[in-house]
Amino acid sequence: KNMSISVNRIESTFKKELSYILENAKNDHLKAMTITDIDLTSQKEYARVYFMTHKNVEKTLKEVKRSMAYINKVLSSKLSLKRLPRIEFILDNSYEYGKEIEEKLKNI
Repeated sequence: KNMSISVNRIESTFKKELSYILENAKNDHLKAMTITDIDLTSQKEYARVYFMTHKNVEKTLKEVKRSMAYINKVLSSKLSLKRLPRIEFILDNSYEYGKEIEEKLKNI
């Protein structure tokens, strides 16, 4: 049970710090990203970062990849973890999915 509290706290801090890094990035694609959720594995080895953007997703992911060394460096200094989890960025389609459901409901 304590482990889940620890994971939740790390996820929350992780989201806050990563959001701050992206908001202050020089790159427009990174600035346009909104972190919607972070899913940290119980061993803290991997972090799935769900995001939304109004920019081109492929270009955004390319820019994220180019900036990973910097992102990792800043996160390492902000999070007191022995090892930073490997980050995987995943597009959050829940907004589009919700709109799709809404449209279907209108047509019933």
